[in-house]
Amino acid sequence: MNGKMILYLSSFTFMLGVGSVVGTIPALAESIGLGQHTGLIISAWGFTYLLCNIPGGAIVDRFGFKRIVPLAMLLNVFPGLLFLVGRSIGLLVLGRIIEGILEAFIWSGIIGEVSRSSGERRIVDIGRLFIATSLGFTIGPFIASLLQKLAVALPFLFYMLTSIFGGGLLLLTGDNYLRQPSPCPRREVLRFKFSPELFLALTVGLVESALPALSVPIAFEVGLSATDSGLLLTLYYFSGFIGQYTLKYASRGVEGSLYPYVALFLGLVLFFSLRGFLELIGVFALGVINATLISRAQSLVTRTYEGNESLGSGTVNFSWSLGYSLGGLIVEAISAPASARIAMILALGLLLYLVGKNLKWEKLN
Repeated sequence: MNGKMILYLSSFTFMLGVGSVVGTIPALAESIGLGQHTGLIISAWGFTYLLCNIPGGAIVDRFGFKRIVPLAMLLNVFPGLLFLVGRSIGLLVLGRIIEGILEAFIWSGIIGEVSRSSGERRIVDIGRLFIATSLGFTIGPFIASLLQKLAVALPFLFYMLTSIFGGGLLLLTGDNYLRQPSPCPRREVLRFKFSPELFLALTVGLVESALPALSVPIAFEVGLSATDSGLLLTLYYFSGFIGQYTLKYASRGVEGSLYPYVALFLGLVLFFSLRGFLELIGVFALGVINATLISRAQSLVTRTYEGNESLGSGTVNFSWSLGYSLGGLIVEAISAPASARIAMILALGLLLYLVGKNLKWEKLN
């Protein structure tokens, strides 16, 4: 098995565990009388991940992939242990904070490593990595639901095992494949570069936070019940798989200069114009659009960080997580039909990208 396939398999395995954690925390919090704090427990990960992506990527570049990323994945045993035995809000929040820190190292490192080793196939290989992680994250909650029937905290043990297995796989990857410590001076490793593509990652994050928050109102608009709102998210993630797969055949078009304008404009038109059951077309299209835009952003940004691709990936992850932290708050502040609020976010993303393309970035870098 070559090095890149090991990265895909390790990421898939680890995300099985991550998905099981996300799928179990609400039930655990409710069972121990902390249901009112579920939002705080879940969001603790997001804010920590947001703050640690850029420094995490810089550290991976500075000290080398194999010294940092496998260890970070293995260390997820400790937050898993906190989730397993913790029965207080403090321990559960601490576990999520540690998890957020470690995942910043893991994903900036893995995405950066795939980018570094891919050459002209960069966006295709990044898409394959995202297929692996999305598939793991989709299956993980289902596994958690089965394990919870035996014991509500049992999925956390599963999470610990996937962390050990995924980290162990990374340790097996040959040194001739993995990046060594960066030869660049320290000031170059830490240098941040602005790019309009970061606005695309921000927009994807905004939408991926807003869509779950609006899933019940959209379900009502489509003609479904509140209990069927999860089907909209399933449709969104499924179409994301399709979007990532199409990169194999449409990579040049997706990386073309017109694609972000066309994709975002198409998305906002669909959500502004379609009503009723036809809104499902918009949800499906949105999954494809966001999947291709985030892969484009990772591909084009990491290309400008030659030798420091993990830092480049960290900047994209930072932008995505910033949007993810703000999306739910933004849609709650807008008074409009749910589908129109999604369209407004896409319009905002289109405007930001248009402005970003016309800024003199070389003066900021």
